[in-house]
Amino acid sequence: MTLEELKREAKAAGYKLIPIQKEEKLLPCTCGRKRRETRLDVKTRRLALVCPKCGRRAIGETEKEVRENWNKGIRDQMEAKA
Repeated sequence: MTLEELKREAKAAGYKLIPIQKEEKLLPCTCGRKRRETRLDVKTRRLALVCPKCGRRAIGETEKEVRENWNKGIRDQMEAKA
């Protein structure tokens, strides 16, 4: 059975096939702390990941975007140190 046939059968039965989305694993903060707090930024009304030890934060509209922004910021800082 091909993917298209499977999709047709699922649609006929009232289901919808969607791809599995992989969650991006968070990198540890540059200060060494692995735990972060998820907060709602009141000023911008967006989600924020905050390191309680050093105060580093990443902001985004969705949880996926916040995770991507966090990892991008950590990678950028690690490259700047190297």
